[in-house]
Amino acid sequence: MSAVKQMLKLTGALILATLGLTTPISAQGNDPTIIEMKSLNSQPDCDCNWSTDCSGAKLCLGQCTIVGKSDGVCSTFPSGSGLGDLIRAVDLYFQAFQTPQPGAGGGPNVHLVRQAQDQRLTAEGHLTVQRIVHNALDLALGGDFIGPQACPGVAKAGHIAPGGLGQIRLAGKEAPPEGAEMVESVRQGVLAAMKDKNADSVAGPIATFWKKYPQYKPVRTGRCWLQGYPGFPYKTAEECQVGELKRMLNIFLAAPQKQQSP
Repeated sequence: MSAVKQMLKLTGALILATLGLTTPISAQGNDPTIIEMKSLNSQPDCDCNWSTDCSGAKLCLGQCTIVGKSDGVCSTFPSGSGLGDLIRAVDLYFQAFQTPQPGAGGGPNVHLVRQAQDQRLTAEGHLTVQRIVHNALDLALGGDFIGPQACPGVAKAGHIAPGGLGQIRLAGKEAPPEGAEMVESVRQGVLAAMKDKNADSVAGPIATFWKKYPQYKPVRTGRCWLQGYPGFPYKTAEECQVGELKRMLNIFLAAPQKQQSP
């Protein structure tokens, strides 16, 4: 990059910072496929299986990798950014997993990930987007979704490897084809709830899916398919998905949102 272009780029970033506006990750000089986030591995222990195990305004985020009796960590949402930008970023991030990168083992489409990261959000806003989508995919697909894995040796710093954004294992021959429709129903429900500012809106698309596929079960079941497990607080997988997503969305919608950047 020429000195003039570099100067213009830095000047633009300085103007936005002075105005109190956030900038897209790709405009901050960072590789947009590398995300800094708090790794669940940095938590002292895995302390939940469902959000009913958590107190206060916390939800249970799955994919905890520390060996123990529980599979998740009771967590809070960081303060968000402008709701409109968050909705666009969540939609793009969902789509990235629905159209995986060719030859990437089910990893998200890098171009769509970059578009999501280029929304004008704070760093906390980008973390919120990831938590919403990763938690939704975990609830929808159980073990057929693999969450982000921290780079070896830097788990406490929370750096996520470019290829470690998580993956959906829907490409395998053994994966049920209705899994893709399950993800789409969850995406529609989450976006509807965010747009309506009403967590109850998440239930409709999910109910439609379960009427069509009442026997759906991922190849690798997760925390919503533990009927009969001691302490399982729900009657069905559908009730678990809706209950966990509603709690997540209620916590998110109650959090103070910063003004959306123009």
